[in-house]
Amino acid sequence: MVEVDGTFYALPSERNSRLRLERTPAGFVFDVKAYAPLTGHPVKQAALADVAPAEVWARFAAGIEPLREAGRLGGVLFRFPTWFRPGARAERFLEETAARTAGWPVHVEFRHPAWRGSGSGTPPVRC
Repeated sequence: MVEVDGTFYALPSERNSRLRLERTPAGFVFDVKAYAPLTGHPVKQAALADVAPAEVWARFAAGIEPLREAGRLGGVLFRFPTWFRPGARAERFLEETAARTAGWPVHVEFRHPAWRGSGSGTPPVRC
């Protein structure tokens, strides 16, 4: 198992996902970080210059689809920023995220301490 961190900084490509499959043994599993804008993190505008906001989810899904099809996607990690705190806005955002990721193996990490009630962070939650 390996965590693909580059997908946090740039949209994944189907080509790279296929290459990962070709270059690793059967049974090797990939956990992929969600692209920054999908968790509310800012991203440099140049990274999205050729992508309309409505296309970001579709492009991300297409980029990881080869891993899903091969049964080698361990999960998609949605690591929310420290300023993402519980409330109505967060609840709507999470409902939209859950609808868009239906059928995906998803891992969620809430970093704001209010999600746990105390402490300085939270461990990942598997959904």
